[in-house]
Amino acid sequence: MESSVHFYLKQLFQKYKNAKIPNHFTMESIIHHLKEKYQAKEVDTKYYEDLKADPFVDFESIIGMYSITNLNILENLYSEEEKIDIFELIGMNKTIETHPDETENDIVAMWVDVQEGRRINIILESENGCNLSGFTIQGHCQRIFDELSVLQGLEKEECVLGNEKFHIYLKSLVRTGYLS
Repeated sequence: MESSVHFYLKQLFQKYKNAKIPNHFTMESIIHHLKEKYQAKEVDTKYYEDLKADPFVDFESIIGMYSITNLNILENLYSEEEKIDIFELIGMNKTIETHPDETENDIVAMWVDVQEGRRINIILESENGCNLSGFTIQGHCQRIFDELSVLQGLEKEECVLGNEKFHIYLKSLVRTGYLS
């Protein structure tokens, strides 16, 4: 007998096939999407120089960093749980003693804004200059992660039931409303 979960996945798979979602979005369309939907602004490269040391980032493939700072948009992006986490970080930051020169440093201020939910940074990578090959999110936001996962896409041959990567992709499609 077929389980309800398997039946649900088969229904999602059918919705996915009917939706005709591209396997990969172009970088141009991704950047346009981030700017239009989230009012993301391109950020100076000095803000992501530290990523050279990050083993999970292909620094040579970075094509840009975008920042979401509109508080109304951020408020709508964060889940209730994420808002609680941010509230706790704000409280912890109040207990940390800072030196006057640190508070004037715009990179330190940027990180405080990320920690306290006033900013999300999105670093986009493209190995071929055409499609998204990877991304880094500075600031925790499941909705942005899901959105970028959808925009990154999967290879057509990976889009089969039984492939765990495809199941995760389907979850992102559901969470972002592409498969409602």
